Amino acid sequence: MSQITILRNTITKPVGKNYEICELAYKTDEGKAKGMKILSFVAPEIFKIAKTAEVGDVFDVGFKQSDKGFWEFNSMVKAATKADAGVPAKKTTGESST
Repeated sequence: MSQITILRNTITKPVGKNYEICELAYKTDEGKAKGMKILSFVAPEIFKIAKTAEVGDVFDVGFKQSDKGFWEFNSMVKAATKADAGVPAKKTTGESST
């Protein structure tokens, strides 16, 4: 199991196709930037989770190698939110609203 932090999440639907592609850019535990494409018809459960990922979200993921030799997620569980990951969720001014 590894932990990743989402850097970018792009959802596209190829023209004339009935599926979507989720392209995740993420940072690994070791600080390396990597990417993964998740197709909605290949891994529907992983796709549902990945589709909702936001920049700064942290996930615990498992990897497996496909029959064609490509690495893919075989598990994905949200571990932390933006605030938990050290990314400010909202800028504050220090002023009270009362």
